[in-house]
Amino acid sequence: MQFSKYFKPNQTVYLRTLTPEPVPEGLEAFTAHLVELRSDCFVLALPYPRGSDASPPCLPGQDLELCSETFGLGLRVTGRYLGSEDNGQIRIAPHQNLELFQKREYPRADLTVGLAILRKGWPLTVFQEKWEAFQGRLTSLADGSAPDLRPTLVNLSAGGVRMDLPMPIAPNDLTLLCLGLSSEEPPIAALAEVVRAMDPAPGGKQTAALRFIRILDADQARIDNFIRNHFRDQGQEVVAKPFRGQSYYHLP
Repeated sequence: MQFSKYFKPNQTVYLRTLTPEPVPEGLEAFTAHLVELRSDCFVLALPYPRGSDASPPCLPGQDLELCSETFGLGLRVTGRYLGSEDNGQIRIAPHQNLELFQKREYPRADLTVGLAILRKGWPLTVFQEKWEAFQGRLTSLADGSAPDLRPTLVNLSAGGVRMDLPMPIAPNDLTLLCLGLSSEEPPIAALAEVVRAMDPAPGGKQTAALRFIRILDADQARIDNFIRNHFRDQGQEVVAKPFRGQSYYHLP
């Protein structure tokens, strides 16, 4: 398969783990940039800070989904993680199953939710460990009690959130979020990545669009239902497609 027809150097690629470990029934993803197309693998660079132990983002042999864009459509191919180079770049052996798909649209809404954030210059692997610890803490809450959450106006969807953050902000910055939708349920733990940073706002804030890269499927569904119920309560029609479902078209 001629991957060079669809993938070019410096192209942004979104990777998602496909094996059940270490996150059962959840999204675990990260961003990379294509450095080189070799005969047997993609060579990708990660945009995150590197830790002193240079821990890889996943285990050798792990299956991954690689997604990118072309002409407004999504590109998808699965592959196997081979390992990392001394410079931190990673190698993925693609399978021969390249597909086009139409990107899913989630309904979005401006809402006030309970929010706590944690922003540090940690490597991706450290944020992943913090998410796991935080998720375990939230799962153990039996009575709906939660950490202190500040009411915050955000633009929310099941795929991510747009909100004001303290400056400075740069693409691929990582943030651990705790989102409270209801006092009757435990809050949601989500690791999010800055996709786009807007112009600075007054008060030392900057609006950023963030994509969820670590979150449980059940929590994404909770967010989607919460937003759809919000629109229904206001008598508005939800035009985005349901959370589940995707159409794929195989490329020769």
